Amino acid sequence: MKSKTKLFYFSILAVYLMVTVFFFVLHVLSRQRIVLHNFGNLEVYGYISRLNSPMEKNPLEIGLNLGNFSIRFSDKLPLFCVKKDGSELKDRVISYAMNGNALDMFFENKIKLRVTLIKENEYDLSFTDSGTGLLNDLNTLQIPLYMMSKDALERIHDSLYSSVYRKKRFFLGFSGADNSIYADNKLVLTPDQGSLSIILAETDGNANPNLYWLSRNPVCKDTAQFEKIAASYFDAAYAAWMGTRFSTRTGKWDFNGGEPSFDEQTGMAMLSESIVRGDYVKALYLYNLAFTMERNRENGPDLPSVTSCYIGKLESYLKHLMEQDAEDLPSIEKMIARADPLLLDNGKLVLTLLNHGNILYLDDFISKVVIPYEMTPKNLNTCLAMAGMYLDVNKHLKNKVNYFSRFRTIPYSNLIPAIVNIKEGLFQLPEGKKRIDTLQSLKTARLFIDFGTAEKEPLYVTIGTGMIVSVLAYTDDQGYIPEYFTVEGNKLVKSESTLPPERVYPVISQNPYQPKELPLYPELDPGKWMMAAAILVNVASMDDEIKLLLKFPPGYRHYFFIRNINPVAEVIMHGKKVFMGENYFAFPDGAYYSGEFQSLLVKLKHENEVEEVTIRYKKGEINP
Repeated sequence: MKSKTKLFYFSILAVYLMVTVFFFVLHVLSRQRIVLHNFGNLEVYGYISRLNSPMEKNPLEIGLNLGNFSIRFSDKLPLFCVKKDGSELKDRVISYAMNGNALDMFFENKIKLRVTLIKENEYDLSFTDSGTGLLNDLNTLQIPLYMMSKDALERIHDSLYSSVYRKKRFFLGFSGADNSIYADNKLVLTPDQGSLSIILAETDGNANPNLYWLSRNPVCKDTAQFEKIAASYFDAAYAAWMGTRFSTRTGKWDFNGGEPSFDEQTGMAMLSESIVRGDYVKALYLYNLAFTMERNRENGPDLPSVTSCYIGKLESYLKHLMEQDAEDLPSIEKMIARADPLLLDNGKLVLTLLNHGNILYLDDFISKVVIPYEMTPKNLNTCLAMAGMYLDVNKHLKNKVNYFSRFRTIPYSNLIPAIVNIKEGLFQLPEGKKRIDTLQSLKTARLFIDFGTAEKEPLYVTIGTGMIVSVLAYTDDQGYIPEYFTVEGNKLVKSESTLPPERVYPVISQNPYQPKELPLYPELDPGKWMMAAAILVNVASMDDEIKLLLKFPPGYRHYFFIRNINPVAEVIMHGKKVFMGENYFAFPDGAYYSGEFQSLLVKLKHENEVEEVTIRYKKGEINP
């Protein structure tokens, strides 16, 4: 009896299993996976029932595959919506339609998801509302991710996720979402103004995802916007320097309601800007600025005297430099001897050692500081300095660039993560801070522009210009900008204190006629360099002479000097020898070799935009 009972139960179990297997096989066989469309590497597929006509477009499941990203919508993996009142909707795809290079997926609650191919390997997935206003009433959307492990995702700024597939990096980013989190194989998103865009993109395997996504910020996209805002800023600053802020009677500038004061940095910015505007002579003479500069410089020995490139008196600047070198170089030498890592905070160190110090100091700096240094910089000023060193070495010391190659990654790994991407634009915000230092943010922007130009990384340039536009949007009618911003939530609050435009001008202006130190290594020797406001087009060196090509607007004159040069016999400009002597500045073109400074001082008026200057050494005379 017992055996019959067991047999009966086993028979029931067997029948149950057979029925289950039958319906499972029927279910599988009744499901048909079809590839709806391929956009580059994006595959759109769906499962439909074999019992229905495929033309009815009623999928059991629809999904998107890009690399190893997979987003699926089905009864088990619906679009999950939470409304503002706390109620929930589980929205499944009920139909789809193809429109050229776009796929529309329609959900039960009349939400539509459109997948559009923007360009090869770049896709825009936009949620829209088919007239119900439902999205405006939503608190969050949860998008189901299938076959994506948390370890395969990298959380990055601005709701960005990345993964590597077949040695290529893919990005999943969101526009219009203030907050998003990844949890339990879902993306939880907060819609902004009833719409949300998801963008899938593929880029080079070595690229930083933030480069791509930060560059999509609206302030970065429009080059014309950058040029317009920058031009407006320079117009306001220049008008104030030339008029409303400058007193021709006292020769001083007003500092935003403070006591009037002379400031050579203001004069330098004003003069360099006047060159590109065709007002150079007016700025020098009509405003009597040359006399004003010289008078105030005599009364202010601590001034850097960089305006010597415009008004002459180069000896005073050389004297200032020698005094500065006498203080700075021994200190730097001692820091190198004890391998002080604080040297890495000095962004001008490479050029200082190359131009003003002994080249052997640079070799010691590399062996004692650079090579042993472990790349863990967190201080943003240090990061800026180290990245600047890499650019200087890459430009002037190609044979040593490998030692600094680690510094090349700093914009990618240290500076970009410190950029906040908010509605107001792109700003640099140190980790754990709520305050943005405006000038530091602009210095970072300049580094990105210089780095992008040197490394042929246009996205760096795009981000840099975007950061400048973000700050200059807060310019007043005289070119003043907030000294800092405070971040409250995702909004900016500007400070009452301001930065005058002359503090900002050298950082953001691309005007090439600003005074600058120009190394003449390796064309000449270490320690030989020139100070000029002109553009150095070319340097050619022979046994007994040097030929320089200098660019400056025709009709204008400027001054320059070459430091640590051997005694000079004659200088040829405009095809003829020019006057040489201590009063060289009294002539339209002239030169003077100073044994005290071991320097050649030159005054040059351009008949043509590019002028050739030939410098011939005294035979047999070499500086020790």
